[in-house]
Amino acid sequence: MKSKLGSALTFHRPLALWPAVLVLAFALAVPAGAAVITVSGTITATSASGGGADTIALGDVFDYSFTFDDTTIDSDVQTYNANFSTGVSAVSLQRRAGNTGTWNPASGTFNWINFVAGANSDSITLQLKGTGFPNVDGQSFFDVGLSFDWLSTTRNFVDTGSGQTFA
Repeated sequence: MKSKLGSALTFHRPLALWPAVLVLAFALAVPAGAAVITVSGTITATSASGGGADTIALGDVFDYSFTFDDTTIDSDVQTYNANFSTGVSAVSLQRRAGNTGTWNPASGTFNWINFVAGANSDSITLQLKGTGFPNVDGQSFFDVGLSFDWLSTTRNFVDTGSGQTFA
């Protein structure tokens, strides 16, 4: 089944607003009976950061990817927010060589993952926190958030509580 998803990546600063929002669109192909899915996309900066030592410039491009095991079991007993965080692995975020901004995530490692499907809705949220990332405009790196929404309203997630697989 092929589904088109949209996503936004934002970097958050504690107690401050972040001026750079990165936006992407891509297609996710899920083969029938698949267990491990690789999700990848290209993120383009649609605005620039403030111009500090580690900046993101307008038009900078970042490639991301992660793998997801769709046989992962929901670890949340609630029926409104299915949590499949343990199914995410091999997370990568890389800057393109032609970027004019200087921010480079290569030194960082993602070590906290939250992967949640909203019940009776059309959204998936992936939040990633890590260590070793450079500052952005002098502010500490906080997290990356990807929000995936189905373009069709006919594909909603139903959450029956813990024990349900993502597939």
